[in-house]
Amino acid sequence: MKILITGSRGYVGKYLVSYLDAKGHDVIAHTADLNQEEYLPESDVIINCAAKKRNDCIYCKGKKDPPIDILIYSNVVACGCLARIAKAPIVHLSSVAVYDMNRAYGVTKLLGEHIMRECGAKIIRLPRVVDGRTEEKDIVIGLENIGELVDEAINNSSTL
Repeated sequence: MKILITGSRGYVGKYLVSYLDAKGHDVIAHTADLNQEEYLPESDVIINCAAKKRNDCIYCKGKKDPPIDILIYSNVVACGCLARIAKAPIVHLSSVAVYDMNRAYGVTKLLGEHIMRECGAKIIRLPRVVDGRTEEKDIVIGLENIGELVDEAINNSSTL
C-alpha cells in the first residue's frame, strides 16, 4: 500500500515512516508545510501527523503553548488545506489534549479534528507519547502502540 505521512520529521511521524516501511508499505515522507501545498503525491492513504505542539516552537520562550496564531495556522488551517487537497482517505492523529479547553493547544487540536471528520477522516486520539520527557504520572503510549493502531486503521478498509 502507498502511504503518505505528513509531519514525517516529527517524533511520531519519523517512527511511522520506518515502522510502515518495515511492514512492506511504500511510504512517502511528506515534510512540506500543508498550508503551502496545492497538491499531494498520489497515495492509497494519508496519515496526518503534522501539528504544532507544546514546547516545539521557537517563539514560545518558556511558555507552555506557542502563540495562538501559530497553533491555529499549524493545527487548524493546515487540516483545512489537507482536507481540500487530499485525494485519498485520511487517518488523522490527534491528542487527548482536546479535553483541556483551557489550553490553546487543546482547542486547536479539537478544531482540527472537526475539519478532519467533515472530510471523513478516521481520528486516532493519542495520550502523551513516551519520548524521554514524559513524567511517570502522565498517561502515556509507546511508539510501537501507535504503529499498531495506525496499521490496524489502514488495513481495516471498512473504517477508511
